[in-house]
Amino acid sequence: MTLSATGTPLTLGRRRAAELAAWQPRSWRWLELAMALWVVLAGLLSGCGGGGSGFEPPVATAPQLTISSNVAGTASGPVTLRFKFSADVAAFPSGSLPFAMSGARQIAGSFLKVSPSEFTTVVQPDVNKVGSISITVPAGAFSDSSGQAPSTQSYTFSQPYSTVVPDTEPLVDISAGASTASGPFTITLTFNIDVGSSFTLDKLSLSVLGSSDPLARATSSALTKVSATVYTALITPVSTTSGLVVVTMPKGAVTGLVSGVSNSRDWQYGFFYTKAP
Repeated sequence: MTLSATGTPLTLGRRRAAELAAWQPRSWRWLELAMALWVVLAGLLSGCGGGGSGFEPPVATAPQLTISSNVAGTASGPVTLRFKFSADVAAFPSGSLPFAMSGARQIAGSFLKVSPSEFTTVVQPDVNKVGSISITVPAGAFSDSSGQAPSTQSYTFSQPYSTVVPDTEPLVDISAGASTASGPFTITLTFNIDVGSSFTLDKLSLSVLGSSDPLARATSSALTKVSATVYTALITPVSTTSGLVVVTMPKGAVTGLVSGVSNSRDWQYGFFYTKAP
């Protein structure tokens, strides 16, 4: 084989000429492959805006919040509030969504997590009054699931309520000494008028909410008459898990001693208990 780069003939041996001929196609194939890959990569970068900007992570934003009630119109007893977020939110540092409220009191321990984007709680309107339950969730009360985007606006909710009854009609306010219990607890029942002997333990309806135990229940015992209008009773939760004991005085359960008028509505109160370890 004879090559000439300067006009001067150059003679290679047959073996060397064969090696050179075999090497050249392979080297060109590698170069062509590298160039093809570069063209593809350049196209991808161009389609993303170039400079790698297309690979930047999305900016985190705070979810939106909707507050609703399980009671339509004017409430006359306990209300379950629903806090529904447009996306999952980070865990609340206090274990509960912070909010300000007037016209009602939150049942201790009733704040429950339905899902990472939905929560509920139970509130009790003020007794024997007409007004409005007002809720305000302040800015910064929650953030997205990453914790990087706190809310920048406040959210409000309001609902009218009326728990007023005539002076001749019995109503009852039920309270407990502690906000939560880990076993049997004592409740105090305070009537607005003397109900005589019409009130007995079997007039109370007890149920348990928010417990994963399908057999969860509660019992009442040790009824004590403290005065003409005040009674105490012992409530014993029977459950393998924590939950909310709901005590209900059904419509028509008691009658005023003097007026002969019975209660015209249910009176319902909730008390949270934790299962003792």
